[in-house]
Amino acid sequence: MLKTKDFFDTMIQTYCARENPNVSIGSVDQKQSEHYELQYVQGKIVVKAENPFGAILGWRRALDAIASGYIRENLGRRTPRFPLRVFQGSIDKAGEAIQHGYNAVVCTQEDDLSSFLEYGLKVILKLKEPIENLDGVYGIWVESELKEDDEYKTRIEMIEGDLARWEGWVDQRCQLIYQLCHGVDAIWVRWFLNLCIKAKKGTSLAFSTSCPDLLWERFRQNLDVIQTPLLVIMDQDNDLSDKLIDHVFAGGISMNSKPQFFIN
Repeated sequence: MLKTKDFFDTMIQTYCARENPNVSIGSVDQKQSEHYELQYVQGKIVVKAENPFGAILGWRRALDAIASGYIRENLGRRTPRFPLRVFQGSIDKAGEAIQHGYNAVVCTQEDDLSSFLEYGLKVILKLKEPIENLDGVYGIWVESELKEDDEYKTRIEMIEGDLARWEGWVDQRCQLIYQLCHGVDAIWVRWFLNLCIKAKKGTSLAFSTSCPDLLWERFRQNLDVIQTPLLVIMDQDNDLSDKLIDHVFAGGISMNSKPQFFIN
């Protein structure tokens, strides 16, 4: 996290080199939580944050508030809309990703995890088979697999069994992100919502913003809060170069208690 703090300090120094800057930093702690607070003091917005990642979110929100003129609406203590904001890319992209609000990265077993950990990024390891060493790994990412080990099982029962196997192996040692890659349209939606019920604590379910429209309709119609965290995957075609990713997506999951965010 120290590298991220150094990167943030450079952003501040560049901004403060301007005459009469309108945003300043009150304090940045080194806690795990990413809460931040914006205050208006003597004509300036002052950012206080509990860690550097939260400071970047608060800083960018403060700049947006100044640019739009909606200062009062942005003041106060805030929690990031997406607690896990994941990007996929090489280490040379880490600085740019952090600047736009990302706090986690998807890696493969071939990647040097230590280089990402130096930034304080949460490392999500993409796996096809279980491994022994999970040192430094915040979570694992797996795609659904249909294992036809029992001719009497339905396809959804096979998917549920696949999820249960991964959950049993992880055993809450780290987070599990499970992406449903099977089924089509209405069938996929039915399976996905069923997995929301079956998933255990510590499991997030991933889905793309290009999923069937029926899923969004079902989310809006659902009167119950979906307790399973959902990780929303944005396609790379979406240009986020000038946007802060914690604010760009609202979708239909406002009833979910812990939505996550990923760009693929």
